[in-house]
Amino acid sequence: MVVKRGLRWHAGVVCGTIGLLLGWPCPHADAWVSFGPVWCRWHAPDSALTNLEALGPFISHSIGSNTLEVALRPLIAYSRDSTTESAELDFLYPVFTWDRRGRETRLQLLQLLNASCGTTHTDTNYVRLTAFPVIFIQRSPDPTQEYSALFPICGKLKNRFSRDEIEFVLWPLYVKTVRAAPNAPMEPPTGHGSPEAKSAHTLEQIVTINFLAPIFHLRSGPSLRGWQVWPLAGHELKTPTLRTNEWGEAELVPGHETRFFLWPIWLDQTRNTGTTNEQRHIACLPLYTRLRSPTRDSTSYLWPVGITVTRDRTRGYREVAAPWPVVMFGTGPDKTMRRVFPLFSYARTPTAQRESYFWPIYNKTRFDTGSGTRDRTRILFFFVSDTHEQNFETGAWRRRTAVWPLFSSSREFDGKSRVQLFALLEPFLPNNAGVARSYAPLWSVWRAEKNPQAGVTNYSVLWNLYRAEKRAEVQRWSFLLGLFQSESRAGQKRLRVFYLPITKRLDCTQRASCTSVATSPPAASEAHARGVQ
Repeated sequence: MVVKRGLRWHAGVVCGTIGLLLGWPCPHADAWVSFGPVWCRWHAPDSALTNLEALGPFISHSIGSNTLEVALRPLIAYSRDSTTESAELDFLYPVFTWDRRGRETRLQLLQLLNASCGTTHTDTNYVRLTAFPVIFIQRSPDPTQEYSALFPICGKLKNRFSRDEIEFVLWPLYVKTVRAAPNAPMEPPTGHGSPEAKSAHTLEQIVTINFLAPIFHLRSGPSLRGWQVWPLAGHELKTPTLRTNEWGEAELVPGHETRFFLWPIWLDQTRNTGTTNEQRHIACLPLYTRLRSPTRDSTSYLWPVGITVTRDRTRGYREVAAPWPVVMFGTGPDKTMRRVFPLFSYARTPTAQRESYFWPIYNKTRFDTGSGTRDRTRILFFFVSDTHEQNFETGAWRRRTAVWPLFSSSREFDGKSRVQLFALLEPFLPNNAGVARSYAPLWSVWRAEKNPQAGVTNYSVLWNLYRAEKRAEVQRWSFLLGLFQSESRAGQKRLRVFYLPITKRLDCTQRASCTSVATSPPAASEAHARGVQ
């Protein structure tokens, strides 16, 4: 809590300091003032935000009815959204970050020192501190959720590294891991089963005890026993069992058996025992591997450089690879595969299509869900990237294009669009908010933003050295610290040269935008003209 209050205080100081430097934004519609790149204030294309920028891209301040963004680039950036109860603070991103989402708070330093607090799925509070990979601590009012570990001396972890529990002493001398058994019996719903049956649910775990991990281990679980002396030999057996699902019905949990000798030279594995699709996999590497089941057969000779023949009976698909996965040819009613890597590759299914030529020079993927499509084309990984998505039900579409390091452009489903010249990180991290806040404005020498719903378009060149805006009946631009400014609206054009105003009244026959003035009552027109002057 002390850390959380301290971060809030520092964020408030940052916001207040930059706000005083820029001046708090004016909420009225004519908040457009430009002395760029020294100082500039304007409404964002969505008409709900008022933005300020000073000293080119280095200082910015954006405020809306529920949002706030402040940045002193590239040192610090802060954003807050009261509608989602979220806030983010970045210092030399990604060196230090602080994030809050509702009651969840997390901070990190160099991805090595992490601290977080919040609530678990059982609505239990917790505070977690990690100095990776040495210190792991979590504290909670629930004693079962607390743990401490000092690596590699000793300790216990819970719900970390894809395991329910990890306990070690002088790692790797002794390591014990616990994880939930796959397809473990579910806890009977309320009103079903006895208390003894419900308590048995906590026993459905797989426990692995390692000595000099991963050389020696013993494994136990529900109808499961196993051991290994890696890489010499090992054996694991699980017999089929029954589980009770959420409806109180009995379901079969398949079993398996695995043996190996001089891993990976000889392997023998049987999966899905007790079902109608039992699979048997035998390998004597590198000479021979074989998979047999009622639905699928696969045989390899001199794996992986030899030939592999696969047959899928349920899909009517047959595939030949020599060697896998460099050269592959497969044919079936709902799948086609052609590959000679890296020269070309082509794969097609009813919902997806992938093709590449002279990988990684050209790659293209397409996904079709029936209600929409997503197409992506890449050249030399991220050098050129183009992604297009379309929703057939609404007709809306979205597109994102980037040519590193020249430019990036985006168009959202609601019609909002943005184009910027020079994009050093955006092609690699297209949706990274930290990059957009802390770094992207530093190299955006030209940008254009458009919102067709609000009828607003903004242009900026060389960090507001030239800035232009089109909004309804108003068009205006500013150049060179505001020495040259122009504004046109409702039959009048106002020009400023070296900050001296020059107002000109336009003839309505010369501009169609004067129609509203010509049809309005004379008194109202004169009053409007006096107001503009």
